[in-house]
This record gives sequence, C-alpha cells and structure tokens, in this order.
Amino acid sequence: MTRSFYHYTHVIRKDLAQKFCYQNLHQVPKLTHISLHMSTGKAILDPSILVPCAFALETVSGQHPIVTRAQRSVAAFKLREGMVLGCSVTLRNQSMYEFLDKLVVQVLPRVPEFSGLSMDSADSMGHYTFGIPSLLSFPELDPYHEILARLGGLQVTCTTNAPTSEEALALLSGFQLPFAHHEHQNAQL
Repeated sequence: MTRSFYHYTHVIRKDLAQKFCYQNLHQVPKLTHISLHMSTGKAILDPSILVPCAFALETVSGQHPIVTRAQRSVAAFKLREGMVLGCSVTLRNQSMYEFLDKLVVQVLPRVPEFSGLSMDSADSMGHYTFGIPSLLSFPELDPYHEILARLGGLQVTCTTNAPTSEEALALLSGFQLPFAHHEHQNAQL
C-alpha cells in the first residue's frame, strides 16, 4: 500500500465527507486515473524522435506507452490524419498512486522556478491538467541527460469522479499537490 492510497483511505475520505456533507463515504470523489502525454511537432517531420519520448514515458511510468495519432488533417501544421504525434500512458490503481507519490515528493520540487500549480486548470468534469516543462525533473532520467535534453516536457492529467471542479481541487490538494494561491497568481500579472 502506497503512502498516497493509505492517506486517501484514512484521512482524505473522512475530511472530504465532512467538508462537503456527503451522506456516506461512497459519495466521496476518488482519483480514477492519471494520464501522461508527450507530443512534439518534430515527430511530423522525423518520426524517429518518438523513440526517446517512448523511452522516457516508459521509464517514468513503468508501463509501455501507446502511440498517439492525428484525428484529422490540419493544413496549417502540415498535418494529415493518421500521422504520429506523440505517445501516452494511462496509470490506474497501484501504479497511479506510486506515480503520484513520486510526483509530489521528488519531481515537482525539482522543477525550476516552480511556484505551485494553477487552480484554474481544473475543468467542470473533474479533470486537472498541468505540464512538467522538463523531463529532467524526474530523477530516474538523470543518466540519459544527453538523449532527453532536446525533448520538451509532458502533460499530466489527473482524472477524478468529482462532480465539480471545487471538489476535484479539494481531493487533489488532499494528496498534497502544491497549488498556488490566487492572490499570489494575481500579484504576478
């Protein structure tokens, strides 16, 4: 049992049940899956660039990634339907909680100039998406600095079954994701 799952079952569920006045613990929202996605425009011209992307995602997640393709053609980007764009991984159950532990404890503190996650990135369906600008924030990718330095970052989408964005943010803050305060974000503008 990971630290995050233990914390969810013994602390977060009870806190959310009291905060949002749920009738029973089965109504408390939960994290359903985490999706990791990498895409690059360079893959249109050179599909071999996806090999390091797939390697990085597999190393970070412990799962073999799937290749994502364009759903429709876009002439402005010289993109045709079916062209390879990137790769993605969906984490569930134990691997999801292990990744969440690693993200909170090891990865986010290593992101340069990190001042917290934006609270505006949650949608009304209970999804929260944020980006990690550099793959080198993951400690297991340090030995592969030369190979991965020219790649970008990755998108992380945390999907919950929360009915509102407020409940989704309360759940994710219970997992100790570091959110920036609104006053701090407005002061930077």
